[in-house]
Amino acid sequence: MRSMKKLLIPLVLLVVLIVVTAVGMIIKNATDTEPSESDGNTGFLFVSNDDIQRFNVTSKEGNSITFVHVVDPEDNSNSWELDGATVDYELDQSAIASYVSLLSSYTYNSVISDPMPLEEYGLADPDYTVTIEKTDGSVTHAYVGSYSYDASNCYCMAEGDPNVYLVAALKRDYCAYTLEDFRSTHILDLDYTNIDTIEFIRTSDDLDLMISCDAEPDSSPEFNITSPFERGTNGFFDNTLEFFAKLNVTGFMDISPVEIAQYRLEEPAYTLIFTLDNGNMYTITLSDNMAGYYYGSCTGYDGYFKIDSTTLGNGGLEMPLINMIDNDVVSFQANEISSIEGTYGDESFTFEISCIEDMTEEGATATLNMRNAYVETSSGRTYAAFLFENLVTIEISGADLTATPDLESEMSFTYRTTGYQTTTVDFVVRDNNSYFVFIDGEYTGFYVYSDELFHYGGTDTYDYGAWSAYLLTRQAIDNAINNIYDMPEESESAA
Repeated sequence: MRSMKKLLIPLVLLVVLIVVTAVGMIIKNATDTEPSESDGNTGFLFVSNDDIQRFNVTSKEGNSITFVHVVDPEDNSNSWELDGATVDYELDQSAIASYVSLLSSYTYNSVISDPMPLEEYGLADPDYTVTIEKTDGSVTHAYVGSYSYDASNCYCMAEGDPNVYLVAALKRDYCAYTLEDFRSTHILDLDYTNIDTIEFIRTSDDLDLMISCDAEPDSSPEFNITSPFERGTNGFFDNTLEFFAKLNVTGFMDISPVEIAQYRLEEPAYTLIFTLDNGNMYTITLSDNMAGYYYGSCTGYDGYFKIDSTTLGNGGLEMPLINMIDNDVVSFQANEISSIEGTYGDESFTFEISCIEDMTEEGATATLNMRNAYVETSSGRTYAAFLFENLVTIEISGADLTATPDLESEMSFTYRTTGYQTTTVDFVVRDNNSYFVFIDGEYTGFYVYSDELFHYGGTDTYDYGAWSAYLLTRQAIDNAINNIYDMPEESESAA
C-alpha cells in the first residue's frame, strides 16, 4: 500500500505540471495571434471637421492629397480647398467633407495592446499617414496599415499610442482615394432664364424636336415644342429636360478612342443641344441604354461619364412621343369658353356656357341648342359639366409625322373663348379606327382613336367619347323629369 502512495504522488504532480504548461501556451498563443481586448466600437481619436485647419493623407509611395479648411468671412460658410496641386474641374465639397470626417475620427472594433512587430500589420512603414493640423496649431497623426486577414478591418495606430487597433476597412479604402474621386458629378448647371431653345434628337425613331424655354427667376421653366409641330410638353418630359439642364452624372468613365465604338458613342443615340440667349451652345451626346446606363459626353467636360437610367424615371429617354407632349387636343377651363359648336355629317349643335369660376357655381348657365343643359343625374352630376368635360378632354392617341392628309373633315368642333378667340379642330379619317387631327386648318401630326369621339359608356358618365357625350346630353334634356335623368340600365345607345 505504501508503495502505491509513493507512485501516485509523482503521477499527480506530473499531471498538474502538464495542465499548467498547456494553459500557459494557450494564453501565450492567444496574445501573439489575436487582439487581447475587444471593447465594442470604442474610439481612440476624434477630431471634428470644424477644428481642422489642414488635412493631409500621404501614402508610403509618396502620393499625397492635402485639403485646407476655409471659412468665408461674409457668410461664415465652410469649404475645402486643394493645396499643393491643381485640377481643371470642380471638386465635390460634400465628398471632401465626408473624406476628412471619416479619416479624422476613429472607432475601433478590437485593440491589440501587446502587438507583434509592426511589420505584421503594415505599420512599421505605414501604408498611409494621416496628418491633422488643428486650428489651435497642434498636429495629430494617424497611421493606417494593411487589411486584416478577412479584409473586413484594417490595422491602425495613433501617434504616441503603442496599441494597434482594428478599424473598419473603409478607412483604408478612403486613404487610397485620388483627386478624381473628389470630382464633382454636377457637370452642367444652366440657368433656365438664359436658355433660348433645346433640341432633342433621338435616332431610334428619327425624332428631332425643337423646344422653347420660358422661365422667370426662381420659377419652374415652361417648355413648348415649336418644331416639327407646336404643342406643350408633358410633365414627364419636362423632368427629363430639367435633369439635363442641371446634369448630375452617376460617375466618370476612362474610355479610350478604340473603345468609343464599344460604348456606341460614334453615332450617339441621343443628342440634346442647349442654346442660350447669348448664342452659347452646350451639347450632350449619349449612347442608348446599355445594361441600365447611358454613356456620354458634354460640352465643357473633357471626358466621358455614365448616367444611371433609373435616375431619369418615367421611361427615361426612350419614352414614347405621346408621353412627351401635352396630349389633350385642346385645353380650356369652363370660364374661358363662351361656346362650342360641333358638326358631324348632317347634324350640328351649339353649346353655350357662362360662368365666373367654374360650372358648379351658383348662377352658372349652359344651354345646348338653346335648351337648358343643367339637367342632373339622381346623384347630382350635371349633363352640362359632363358634356363640357368630354369636349375639352379629347386625347391624342399617337403621332404620324410623315403623313400628309388633305383636310376632308369628318367631324369638327369650334371653341370660342370669352376673349373672342376661335379654335377649330377637324377630324379627318385616317383608317377604320382613327382620325387625323387638324387645328385651324393645319395638320398637327397627330391622330386620335375613334373611341375618343364615339365611345359609349352606358351608365358611367365618366367614360364617353365627345360626340357620344353630346348625344347623351341631348337625350337627357329630351327625357328629363323634374330636371332629373338617369341612363336606363338596359339602354344600349344614346343615339
